[in-house]
Amino acid sequence: MATQIHRMLLISEIFPPRIGGSGRWFWEIYRRIGRESAIIAAGDCDGQVEFDRTHELQLYRVLLTFPNWGLLKWRGATNYVRAFRRLRSIVKQHNIEQVHAGRCLPEGLLALMLKKWLRVPYLCYAHGEELNYARLSRELNWLMKRVFANADRVICNSHNTKNILSAEWRMPEEKLTVLHPGVDTQRFRPAERSLQVRAHLDWNQRFVILTVGRLQKRKGHDMLIRALPEIRKYHPNVLYAIVGTGDEESSLKSMVASLGLEDNVRFHGDLSDEKLRDCYQQCDLFVLPNRQVAQDF
Repeated sequence: MATQIHRMLLISEIFPPRIGGSGRWFWEIYRRIGRESAIIAAGDCDGQVEFDRTHELQLYRVLLTFPNWGLLKWRGATNYVRAFRRLRSIVKQHNIEQVHAGRCLPEGLLALMLKKWLRVPYLCYAHGEELNYARLSRELNWLMKRVFANADRVICNSHNTKNILSAEWRMPEEKLTVLHPGVDTQRFRPAERSLQVRAHLDWNQRFVILTVGRLQKRKGHDMLIRALPEIRKYHPNVLYAIVGTGDEESSLKSMVASLGLEDNVRFHGDLSDEKLRDCYQQCDLFVLPNRQVAQDF
């Protein structure tokens, strides 16, 4: 019979209020587990003081944003040692029985260090994109293999991620578990079309295509923008609503201007949970034209 874990420590650089799908996923999981069982070591970010006043989790802010994830350079090793010392103190203080690493690197390597030092077992989450990224570096590839090999279990966010770990990383099937990111059905559920809500979003009666996600090349916003002139032939009042921010924002806005689509594209930036829910409920079509860009998929 498996031993029940009573006190766990999640280590994740990406955690609210920092924007990120994995961070939101962890927030929704571990806040439901409760403060007595789940201790959180989250990365530093802007707005954390205000956010941390809104919940009752036992949450510690730790410097987890590293310039690189390797150990060979002095600065990289120093970052790991500093974070490890902080995490070791948290593990001892709360008698942690299992560590949950939000990613393979750097969180998983820190979990491996805790296992070697304190004999605390760990599991590691795998999201997919980091698997190809690690192949660009011998060092990172080697470190990730050590982290996966020493983990009790690897939690995969999709069957695709699981298949990559099994086929390309030679991970044994019994160590891989698929856990899909879920949806809070008490909040995110269908609603009737509301002209009042649509007016508040400045959508009114238009046909709205929605994309939500960081503005980065692999999300494919540019492909939908390029398709808008053709779409506009069939839906003259079409509006492409883009929610999110990121490195590609200025490039996408320049493309919109060059194609004369200013009246057909709306950049909403980052929205509150309430407005994001309104966008999902009131849009006519959700589109996420993902693609692989180099090693990023």
